[in-house]
Amino acid sequence: MISKGKMNLILLLCLTSIVSIGFSSWSFTENDPISETINGDFEVENIVISADYIYLDTTKGDNNTGISCFKYTNTGYLDADSIVTDRGYLKVYYKINQKKCAEFFNNFKSIKVNFTLTYTSDTATSLNIFNNHSDNDGDRSLSYSIITSSTYTSTVGSVNNVSYVFDITFTNLITNYSANLADEITLEVTYNFFATTGDYFRNNLYHGLFSNDIKFDVISKVSGVN
Repeated sequence: MISKGKMNLILLLCLTSIVSIGFSSWSFTENDPISETINGDFEVENIVISADYIYLDTTKGDNNTGISCFKYTNTGYLDADSIVTDRGYLKVYYKINQKKCAEFFNNFKSIKVNFTLTYTSDTATSLNIFNNHSDNDGDRSLSYSIITSSTYTSTVGSVNNVSYVFDITFTNLITNYSANLADEITLEVTYNFFATTGDYFRNNLYHGLFSNDIKFDVISKVSGVN
């Protein structure tokens, strides 16, 4: 049986001197289209909607949703040709409005984006898919990679309970911004899940993923930094 991972995307825009925080969230499952909601706490004349600053690139991803999530069977992840492999990829395709960020974070030099990947389950589970693990049958691990159109620095991904966290800083993005630059930055974040195929995947991942109906959540927080 072929199954597909599920995920949600939550985007936050933060600035310490701004009282209001707005967010846009997208829910994504195998059979349902993405639905968007806008929410936030704010003061009058001080409303920030993060969808104006960071958003999904809906020219990419599964069914042009801006998101693609791995498929798997009982012995491993599946590649594009439905062949069992030891790697599964969860990809999020972003666009960041450089012009609006430069205006909003005008007191800062750079923009930092914090990414937190978590998961929820319909039932209690002891599975922690983010932790490195090994036994006599094999092992598993998680890493990430970035493709972007702007200069950046990044931190090493770290696991905190059921969260996988890292930061990307677009260095001097605000300082160097000018009208002749592209208004949008493209950003592709890929979470690389590795697990030995066969008995290891079946015994350590498959039952936890499938039986507990694991759903991934990605929280992306944008802030100005010097």
